[in-house]
Amino acid sequence: MSESMVNKVDLIKFYIQKGEIDKAKEEAESVIQEDPESPKGYLLMAYHYYLLEQREETLYWIEEMLQRAPEDEAVLEMAIKMYPSLPADEPKLKELIELGLRLYPENHFFHAAYADIIWTSDVEQTLASLQEAIRLKPEDDNYLGAYASLLYTMLNYIEAEKYEQLALQANPENIRNIVRFAWFAYQRKKYKKAQLLIDEAMRLEPNNPSVREYYKKIYPTKNLFIRAKKEIDDVLLKAMAYPAYYLEKLLKGRVDQGNLNILVLLIELFGIIALLRWNSLILFGAYFLLLFTSLKISKSMLKKVGFTNAEETALQKKAKSTQKAALKEMKLEVAKQKKQPIPEQTALSPHELEAKLSEIWNSTNIADIREKTVVEAETEVKIVASVPKDSTAQSNQALNKELQTTKEYSKWPVYMMTTGIVLSSLFKLIPDAGDINPPKPVSVEIQESIDEAQDEIALEEDTAMIKENAQVVSQFMESIKAGNLSSTMPQLVSDKYQTMIQANINHPLLNQTANAKIEKVINPNMGLAVSYFLLVNEAENVNIIVKVAYGQITYLYAQNWNQSEEDTEVYQKMLNQLELAGEDVQKFLQE
Repeated sequence: MSESMVNKVDLIKFYIQKGEIDKAKEEAESVIQEDPESPKGYLLMAYHYYLLEQREETLYWIEEMLQRAPEDEAVLEMAIKMYPSLPADEPKLKELIELGLRLYPENHFFHAAYADIIWTSDVEQTLASLQEAIRLKPEDDNYLGAYASLLYTMLNYIEAEKYEQLALQANPENIRNIVRFAWFAYQRKKYKKAQLLIDEAMRLEPNNPSVREYYKKIYPTKNLFIRAKKEIDDVLLKAMAYPAYYLEKLLKGRVDQGNLNILVLLIELFGIIALLRWNSLILFGAYFLLLFTSLKISKSMLKKVGFTNAEETALQKKAKSTQKAALKEMKLEVAKQKKQPIPEQTALSPHELEAKLSEIWNSTNIADIREKTVVEAETEVKIVASVPKDSTAQSNQALNKELQTTKEYSKWPVYMMTTGIVLSSLFKLIPDAGDINPPKPVSVEIQESIDEAQDEIALEEDTAMIKENAQVVSQFMESIKAGNLSSTMPQLVSDKYQTMIQANINHPLLNQTANAKIEKVINPNMGLAVSYFLLVNEAENVNIIVKVAYGQITYLYAQNWNQSEEDTEVYQKMLNQLELAGEDVQKFLQE
């Protein structure tokens, strides 16, 4: 990749990070305008939409790029890197990778990409592809980490640890490798090793959401009680997994493994209840007490090291607000650019582009900045070779030495505590020989009064829930009338359904919904906060069914809204139920 292209890539990424999406697009358009037959401009345009996570536009510009250089090595590499990872795109992606392998069998990237796409379908070929990628580029920490991870999943621990050490030596700051090695150590009950690795990950990226999630799981294992609880969980898991495994072998894969696990779990639960009867409640209660205690201990330990609910909430709010702002900017940019011709622009010369980068980064030393972003393999190797043995290298040596010399926790205290917990639970199940008077059953009158009270409580809860959901529908209708649906949608509509509404923001059904009247409601599942409301627009003879779950609209059903066969069936089914068994909404709003 030439210096001018590297600068363009840097500039596009910089503009998008700053929210200046139009400027980022203009940089790509200028290259297309300068040379329409070169793949460079189309590559930059695809990269622009790739950073914006716009799948359809990314695919379009990748195809434009490939039409102009279908067998170019760099073009194929970038196309594979940017290609969406949805299942629908997998055949085309695999085709591109196989083309790269045929044309450039000595390119390590294509072997690694092939291993990635067949990871779950062909383990042996995945191993072979990763081995070839490592042979061609032995210093790549991502390849080494992926190979070690695959060996761990195959239970080849000795070889896995060798490649784990090589990966950490190649790049001691690869967060992905550090986190997954920590998780493998945790699963193998090497808790001290897991703690050392996750501590290192937290030191490097303390605000990384993935690192924080794994830290919350691994750090509490410093406590003996937490480790004992995990031992019990492992025993219970094996008690379910082994029968399910042999049953799956017996049935020769005719039944889904997940369904078999559920079946075995239910059989074991009912077996315990049938064997111990009421005493089984003591056993279940003891486990839930153990679970509650371990959660309290974990929360207390995390709080001492700075993991508080307020901190987590603040981080989540910040991330959510940033995502919403970026999404809003993207939608505005998409609406603006539709059917907009590429403007005439004068391409910047390399000297002018470098001056522009100097002004943006407030630095005249563009070479240093460029070194951090160049992605070519040869340049990466030179940079690694030229880096002196500074504090990073010393930190790596210290981490490796500590990993090799650290002794794991003794398992005997865990075994003793686990045995004590199990025996104390079983001791409570031994019947008392002195209790010769059987308990008297509850009278019919008392039982009936209890049932009536429980029904009344359930009815009150459902009424309150329906009232709350009805208010959401009313606010949704008012927002359409007021013309501010886009701003109120995050509060009223579920995240998954916002895209559907936004894509049909000008559909006549929304105005018909705003002018309709909420007439009936049905709550098909007692105790669940899911309601279906029937909205009737008599003036236009339109019926709309609105599904509300837990205070947010999750679906709209109506004729000419979504013509899929499944939605049509649900619409007719719920319309019949609402007309036959639906209750008047006003009854709930007046209470």
